[in-house]
Amino acid sequence: MSQADRIREFVRANYVEPAKAAGRTRIRIRAGEVDSKMGLGRVPNVNNVLGGRELQEMCGLQLVAKEGPSASTTTTYTYDLVVSGRRTTGVESPVALVSTGSMTSEDREKLAIPETIRRLASLRDDGIITAEEFERKKAELLTRL
Repeated sequence: MSQADRIREFVRANYVEPAKAAGRTRIRIRAGEVDSKMGLGRVPNVNNVLGGRELQEMCGLQLVAKEGPSASTTTTYTYDLVVSGRRTTGVESPVALVSTGSMTSEDREKLAIPETIRRLASLRDDGIITAEEFERKKAELLTRL
């Protein structure tokens, strides 16, 4: 069994299966935590596995987000758990849309909503718009998801 296979099996047994048993629909896995618990000292390898298709296919996962620097102990992967080929959250993954090349203009608009909300929050924090204006616009944007 290769190191990559051992990492996939470890993630399945220690993260995915417990999450499924608990009825969770989303999990977050930090590469450094997996590396540390397995005693590998091979963070780049862990990141390759966590970002790879084989883990997703093996465990019924859909990568939703990758946060942090590339190949770091702090790189965190967020997955939706898939049930019978359908994601449990009902919202299409941006990663899946981009990787399959099936993005429509509506998909692109939805992907822009979180960034728009972050920009609005910055404007609120800088005192350019009021908290009420921010909340009103945020609620409007979230209805589009």
